[in-house]
Amino acid sequence: MTNKLQVIVKMILIVITSAILLDLIPMSFAELNEMPESTEWWIQMEIFSTNNNQEYNDKILVDLYENVIQLERDYILSWHFFREPSLRFRLELINKESRDRIAVDLYNYLSSVSNVDTYFFANHEKRVDNLDEGYQGEYELYQRMWPYQKKIWEWGSEMTVEAIKESQATGENSPSREFQLTRTFHLLCNQLSPGFDTRYCNSIDDNGEELVWRRNVVSFVLGILFTILFTYLIAHIRHH
Repeated sequence: MTNKLQVIVKMILIVITSAILLDLIPMSFAELNEMPESTEWWIQMEIFSTNNNQEYNDKILVDLYENVIQLERDYILSWHFFREPSLRFRLELINKESRDRIAVDLYNYLSSVSNVDTYFFANHEKRVDNLDEGYQGEYELYQRMWPYQKKIWEWGSEMTVEAIKESQATGENSPSREFQLTRTFHLLCNQLSPGFDTRYCNSIDDNGEELVWRRNVVSFVLGILFTILFTYLIAHIRHH
């Protein structure tokens, strides 16, 4: 085989091999890096208590925590709730099968919970009949911070349930919910802010108390100084 023919054969083999490899590889590395986060399997249930009563919402939340979340822990990746003022209750499950099964169980269970008026599956405030059209997580909004964001929501939910249970058992919270809220807000702000000197972080002191009185004192002093300076300037102008 001549050298020229050998070169042609090698080129043909290279083309054939490349075509096979490209067919085996589903996408380029660039496309792979642009792939969205893997599918998350969520249930969002919008729950309305009788008259949207806050005390009823708290009882419903604790009921769901003890009889759904605790029972299904092995299948739950994360969970959280929000007050909208309906009870927005979300579960993230390990797979589609778990989501579909627990969704049915949850829907049926709510019919037996006292003080529950109406409830439905939803995607934020929108009612849905198909779970595949329901809440899918918020990776697109939070990007790489989403795994941490949903865990912050979960820990806030866990803390709230514990606070409600303590209040139901003893009639109070020690330390108070206000203290827990301000300390959590202050320290999270301290961590996430580019520097400690931000207007949000500095609005709360190390004891979890708002620095309203300090801002009022500063405003009062600045007002006096401005008045003195303004009076001096007027007098100086009139003198000349």
